[in-house]
Amino acid sequence: MARTSRAWACAVVLSSQAAAAELPSIPWTSGWKAAERRARAEHKPMLVDFWAEWCEWCHELDRTTYRDASVVDLARGFVPVKINAEGTLAEMDMAAKHEVSTLPTIAFVSPGGRVFLRRTAYEGPDAFAATLRAAQRVGSEAISFETALDRNGRDAGALAGLGALLADQDLLKDARDLLSRARRVDQARPVAERKRTRRLLAVAEQARGRRSESLSMLAEALALAPPDPAEDAAAARLQAALVGR
Repeated sequence: MARTSRAWACAVVLSSQAAAAELPSIPWTSGWKAAERRARAEHKPMLVDFWAEWCEWCHELDRTTYRDASVVDLARGFVPVKINAEGTLAEMDMAAKHEVSTLPTIAFVSPGGRVFLRRTAYEGPDAFAATLRAAQRVGSEAISFETALDRNGRDAGALAGLGALLADQDLLKDARDLLSRARRVDQARPVAERKRTRRLLAVAEQARGRRSESLSMLAEALALAPPDPAEDAAAARLQAALVGR
């Protein structure tokens, strides 16, 4: 009887392992450099999973989310790569470069090497499928702006557009650089866009704790003529909040 029970248990384990083996899974690219080359050649964004051995939620992603058929199908629009944040020196450097401070961190990176969306928590299949759809939309815009900048690095519209895109995703460090470049060359752009560039620069400066620079950008935005009701109202609200502190 005991032998029969053990045989049954063994069969259950083998059956479970076989079923798991038959589940779809994301085909991860081997190594950052290979993924980067593929992303550039295929004009696809990268899906970068930063993980570590001790990170239980990282393993839970592997067991559940990354084996969901919808997620696997959507992931075909990306070049997926795993980076062990505590692995090789090159991997640790890559994690540091992308300011990975919590795990799991999932970064979506343009072919030009720019993070345009990131998640820092476990997401189940449905939530991650929604994230992948959002990454497709945002990534398409980011690649379009980057393509324009490859043709002309002083394209004010592309600089401002990409900067605003990153600011909307709270990626303010990269957004600040792009918006600062746009501000220097946007004299011919519509006033509303120029005001928005300066308002978003003010937000980026505020995030760095630079209150006076933020107020200076808001004053510059409000001084641009002619007035724009929506942009001026947004700049005035931010200005009032800063002055009141």
